[in-house]
Amino acid sequence: MSSTPEEQQNRSAFKWTIVGCGSVVFVLILASGLYVRLSGSAPVVEPFDVDAFVSISVPAEKNAARFYREAAPLFVRHETPLLTPAQSEAFDKSSDEALAKDWKFANKDVRDWLEANRPAMEIWKRGSELRECLDVPPDKVHLTIDSPLRIVGGGTFALPAVLEAARLTSEGRIDEAWDWYRSVLRSSRHIGMHAATIWRGVGAAMHAIAATAIISWAARPEVTAAQLRNALDETLAIDAMTPPMSDSFKVDYLAAINNLGEAEAELGRRATIMNVFGARQQARRSLRLIFTNWLSQVDRPRFRRTAIHRGNPDLPALYELDSGAPPGSPSPAEIESQYGLASELLQVVLSDTIGSEWVVFDATDREQARRSALILALALELYDREHGELPAELEALVDAGYLKSIPADPFGKGEPFRYRRAANPADGGLLWSVWTDGIDQDGKVSVDAQPNDSPGVSVGDKCFAIRVPAADKQRSCAPAKPSAKP
Repeated sequence: MSSTPEEQQNRSAFKWTIVGCGSVVFVLILASGLYVRLSGSAPVVEPFDVDAFVSISVPAEKNAARFYREAAPLFVRHETPLLTPAQSEAFDKSSDEALAKDWKFANKDVRDWLEANRPAMEIWKRGSELRECLDVPPDKVHLTIDSPLRIVGGGTFALPAVLEAARLTSEGRIDEAWDWYRSVLRSSRHIGMHAATIWRGVGAAMHAIAATAIISWAARPEVTAAQLRNALDETLAIDAMTPPMSDSFKVDYLAAINNLGEAEAELGRRATIMNVFGARQQARRSLRLIFTNWLSQVDRPRFRRTAIHRGNPDLPALYELDSGAPPGSPSPAEIESQYGLASELLQVVLSDTIGSEWVVFDATDREQARRSALILALALELYDREHGELPAELEALVDAGYLKSIPADPFGKGEPFRYRRAANPADGGLLWSVWTDGIDQDGKVSVDAQPNDSPGVSVGDKCFAIRVPAADKQRSCAPAKPSAKP
């Protein structure tokens, strides 16, 4: 019996419906199987107690961020159309000399700029006196957020504050000058509280601006022993405000999870296809494993961290497992093998969140070295005032009761900071760290004296000259020799 054209059309449609459904089921089974294979059978827990970490809250009246937000819109930048390139260059030179030498070197543009920022600085300073700072709750962080705290970093409020301290010092108002230095140090700690590693770096930059100025200020003859003792005690207390670096990595983890959507938008259609095969879920699992690996090492001294796993250069670098790892912890190679289709998504998320993890680890150690150098410099200047000359060895600072212990060099093997008193004690002394290459150059080769044709080279020691009031000149490191390595 022959079929009508309509019946034949219905049978054809039914056949293709069955085929289509079968194809969909096949793809779903394939995707499910692939996802199960990628994910493994063992559940992966969060790398830390997320609920406890995000429960932090700071009342508005005790939150420094409240004042920083109020001060930010009032800040006047000196890079305005009113300044020609020549004027901008003169501004930078004048401000540098005002800090390194004396306030009298500040030109009219520097003085006018400082005066224009006085209302914003007073508000910012009130915030710096508070203990806590919380800009964005850790679980709400997206690194695309344009936070008002951006203006606090990068030398914005730090520079006018240290210039104001230089002005007050020139007028003999030493205690008031120290108040401004203290504000920069405190604010530099605030920026890294409950914040991502990028903000921790901003705080380190602020601290470096203040430390350089304070070390010069401490050598001035008008700064008394009592004022130095107060500065040392307060600097030690401020240093204790620094949160562990793991806190910032925890915020980075939460930001990475939050930024998955932005990463998928950046990848576009490829992300949609990858998600059919469970790429987003696999990316979340991989992020947990990656940050568990990093968090196991980040708070350790540099020399106690395990070796870096030299795996796929296109994937995040990880640390090798150590003997203290929990049973069943995946090795770096095992973590890498599980990235699968999520690898491209992970690259986007991590580059937007943390950038280069090894740059972050190095920056953490460099900040620690500068923090220790500032404390040691203040203690050495105090010793000089009270004993008539610098000590022959740093241990004398402990014997005199100024410090409980001598800070270790973050780039060494656990040994303390290096120090040498000049043959003529009136010529001061020199502190140094072996710095990122880990090689002690006896303070005779400086990373700050790199040749212009060797960008990025880090050969030599990080030196901090200690100039006592009787010194005729400040001792410094010799220029570094070019490295044969790129």
